[in-house]
Amino acid sequence: MSFLNGLLLLGGLAFVVPLIIHLLNRSKFQTVDWGAMHLLESIELQNSRRVQWQAWLLLLLRCLLPIILALCMARPIWNWWMTGTAGQAATTILVLDDSFSMQAQSRANKAGAANTTLFEQSIEASTQIVRSLGSRSAKSIITAGGNASTVTDGTSYDLRPIERQLERIEPNARGANPAAALQMAIETAAQTSDPYRQVLLWSDFQKHDWEQVPSQTWQTLRQQLQSLPAPASIHFFPQQSQTVENLSLWIDSETTELSLVGEPLEVRAMVANRGSQEARNVPVRFFVDEQEVAVKRIDLAPNAETQTSFMVTIEQPGSHTVKLMVEDDKGMDGDDSDDLLIETLEPLRILFVETRTDLSLLELETGFIQLALQATLRNEGDSSGLQMNRISPDRLNAAALDGIDLVLMANVPRVSDETARLLVERIEAGLTLFVFGGDQVDRQWYNQTWGPASGNPILPFAVGEPMDASNARSAAVVDANTDDAGRTKSLRVAAPPYDDPALGLFNNPQQGRLDQVSVNRWHRFDQERESNDLSPQARPLLKLADGTLLVAKRSHGQGTVFQWSVRANDAWSDLPTRPAYLPLMQRLILFSQGSPEPRAMAASSREAKIDPMSEDELAALAANLGATIHPSASEFLEADSQRQYGWDIWRWVLLVVLLVLFGELFVEKRITRGLA
Repeated sequence: MSFLNGLLLLGGLAFVVPLIIHLLNRSKFQTVDWGAMHLLESIELQNSRRVQWQAWLLLLLRCLLPIILALCMARPIWNWWMTGTAGQAATTILVLDDSFSMQAQSRANKAGAANTTLFEQSIEASTQIVRSLGSRSAKSIITAGGNASTVTDGTSYDLRPIERQLERIEPNARGANPAAALQMAIETAAQTSDPYRQVLLWSDFQKHDWEQVPSQTWQTLRQQLQSLPAPASIHFFPQQSQTVENLSLWIDSETTELSLVGEPLEVRAMVANRGSQEARNVPVRFFVDEQEVAVKRIDLAPNAETQTSFMVTIEQPGSHTVKLMVEDDKGMDGDDSDDLLIETLEPLRILFVETRTDLSLLELETGFIQLALQATLRNEGDSSGLQMNRISPDRLNAAALDGIDLVLMANVPRVSDETARLLVERIEAGLTLFVFGGDQVDRQWYNQTWGPASGNPILPFAVGEPMDASNARSAAVVDANTDDAGRTKSLRVAAPPYDDPALGLFNNPQQGRLDQVSVNRWHRFDQERESNDLSPQARPLLKLADGTLLVAKRSHGQGTVFQWSVRANDAWSDLPTRPAYLPLMQRLILFSQGSPEPRAMAASSREAKIDPMSEDELAALAANLGATIHPSASEFLEADSQRQYGWDIWRWVLLVVLLVLFGELFVEKRITRGLA
């Protein structure tokens, strides 16, 4: 046992005061004999013995009072169980969740105060702990938002730089990465020499941030903590928010976009109402290069999402920025708008190649593609961004290819060897080639001239023989259409996700459903080729439900070749009649002409949705990590004080003082009654 105020133990010497008073009072009594005294001698003897031991008990209690009171004031600490690290220097690593959701308003505290965000509450609590620990603990700060990062350079015993850094941190518009933050904290703890290390983490513990981390990761982190040369502990400070009335908006695009000069481009965005009240007549504004060009008004039910879109036509080539913004003055900041970079390309010239050019539009092999590309052209089909021509294979020569950006060959049997070599040269220089299958395709010529086994291949795979859905790879095909006899009539396209940036649009079902497309006949791509590792230039794009390749592409020089296992019209599939066909063809063509950059989706798409872990889920997470949950900074500081110095038992000692006081009154009353 030790004492926080050891000097106050000297107050225990006050026990001599009741002792002296007792001795002085004894000298005042005199014995006086009287005549009938002998009749009371036996009774007096009994009373004398009883009063004597009660008097001694009363004296003992009165002497104990100042002694125990002095012990109480000296703040006794019960620390017999403490290890060798107790009271020594410690390393404290502060991990702050600065993700977007920490901007939510915190629940009212006991004093009824609100109007503070979860992050402000976290900063206040961490500052309180930093000041209470003082210079006896080395401190470091790590933020868990985004990819997680260290704020301080190593650890510091000085309070000033730590407090300055805490003041500068702001919640950003990215999700939290708790596993990476804790990994950094463990690495920081491993670099210190203090005999005790502790990691303090403030977070709102959103499910979409924490539950995506595999449980094995938490176990690995716990093993790393246990393997440190000195003990380390993790402490959770869950921050609870109140109901949020908030609107958020994000542009639903995984990459920057490409468009053509003078051609309309549809920009889609999702607007979400994260509150419990209906939002009516809310303005959504659309900006192009910081100039407002359009506004829409929408209604949103509680806890609902809706899609809105704007058409934009850009007349100048180059980079342009569009911005969408929803008006919301009640919710969190930073999730009301989103930006998208658009790269506008020079006009494209497309050449359709097919054997019959004298048929009506819908009878042509390339008729549906032309309709898809013309669907959004302005001025009733007068396009300034696309120029389309159609010729037969025998007329395909150097003159026809001059200035052409994309050649689309649909069910073409073959071309002359000179034209084949010319096309390879143009592809190497940047031309894009689409090759569609069909019954007229000379498979042997394609494989020998352009196939993977040729001297200079441009096709991703060798062209196999046509096959029907009844010959699918698997007898039990998912998403297969069958006839009355149970025979497979067609296969569906495989469901998302799709990896290629051009197809990223269809990862959101609201943007279009490729997995509803039915295919009844296709060219089998070379099976042996499929089983081997693909070259870096070849890449599958779309597959059927049984894994059969539908579309693949291959880079060759500066150009690209797209190989289709189906015809370009609706003879082998219903793809050309599906709503997704238009954006699919437009994006494949545009993305073959430019280099869109990956784009981080706005964190508001999920961070603005307040969905914290339940108490049971949080307790399970803490148990998995070996962490301790603290409701407040004060509770933690009390527990840390017990770890550092021991169990402060002055309250129990004060209770003993009160018991002694009551005992003293009781004994004194007994003595007084007996004497009476």
